[in-house]
Amino acid sequence: MSGHAFAFAVFAGNTLAAVSTVDLPSQYPHGSQRKISTALVDPHTNRTIEVVVDQGSENFWVFGPDSISNWGCRDLGCQGPCNVTVQPFYDYPNSPTASEPVPHLAGYAYGSNSKIIEGHVTVNDSLLFVSDSGVSSTIDIRQGQWCCF
Repeated sequence: MSGHAFAFAVFAGNTLAAVSTVDLPSQYPHGSQRKISTALVDPHTNRTIEVVVDQGSENFWVFGPDSISNWGCRDLGCQGPCNVTVQPFYDYPNSPTASEPVPHLAGYAYGSNSKIIEGHVTVNDSLLFVSDSGVSSTIDIRQGQWCCF
């Protein structure tokens, strides 16, 4: 796995919001399930959660409560017989700064479409990103969109 940092800006609709550029330490794991991700620190619980950046849009996503990971299907698009509750997840219902979830159907794929992610809500909140060197950035993304699955 190699690590890199990339710049992130918040989008409000189709307009770039007036926010600072934030340095996110990103990871590019090798193998069949490649995805670009970084670590989110939930400042209210001090838990670290993986944030996956979509390469085809300005969006990123995290797993939310009741997220299920399915596998074992031989066909594309079916859930398969095996499943497990995703841990850790972003617990937005218990975040004091999170907005109410807004219905938002979304889908993402990674690993050459070997993993298909579907979601149903968007939540806005304040996030904390910390690099291995200890550099941190806090952003308020109440104007942006990100999806919890």
